[in-house]
Amino acid sequence: MQRVLLTVALWLSLAGLAYAEETPAVLNAPREAATEAKDVVNRVAPTAEVIYNLGQDRWDVGLSASLYNVTSSDVHLGRVKSGYLSSNTPYVGLDVDVPGVLTRYVAGWAPSLDGALQTVAKYSAVGVIVGYDVEGDEVAYGPSFGATLRF
Repeated sequence: MQRVLLTVALWLSLAGLAYAEETPAVLNAPREAATEAKDVVNRVAPTAEVIYNLGQDRWDVGLSASLYNVTSSDVHLGRVKSGYLSSNTPYVGLDVDVPGVLTRYVAGWAPSLDGALQTVAKYSAVGVIVGYDVEGDEVAYGPSFGATLRF
């Protein structure tokens, strides 16, 4: 009996999400729901990155999300991020988008490169991080290089 009640409750809650009235739901307005999902991904800007930990003199892999994005004229210039390294190290960091800065402030200097710079600026992530290695009881810091998911 408990399984039946749990299944019915789960089914009703999923139906409530699918047919929500206040926010675009998948079944009510699929285009608006897709647009909202893209907006969320663009704000969060999930990034897979490689970090060179200067404190431990080794490379590490991490995932981060944006806490604050800096843009100017729809060109991404940088962000404040928070993430987690595979070595059990939470971190915060700053990304400076060099191609984005060049695109925004030096656009027109080399017209043949403008399209390539905008593409690189949209998906690249270069910056610095500072974190704390929980297992090693050490501070982790160094440069980061990665690719960001954006629509």
